[in-house]
Amino acid sequence: EHEIDTMPTADVAEVKHGEWETELDEFGWNKHTCSNCGYVKRTDIHVSLGWNYCPNCGAKMGEEGESK
Repeated sequence: EHEIDTMPTADVAEVKHGEWETELDEFGWNKHTCSNCGYVKRTDIHVSLGWNYCPNCGAKMGEEGESK
């Protein structure tokens, strides 16, 4: 029996990917919507969101396979 046969397997999950879709809302705020789950975060028009993942669904923002 080989040592690798007795090692535990990893508990992994598929990485979700998404994009922040940004538009102005009816009050002039930036409305950032997760393309994966629809989570919405609003920020002042002069502030960019700057989040690289969605806090609701965990989707990684940016193109699939993109390295940063």
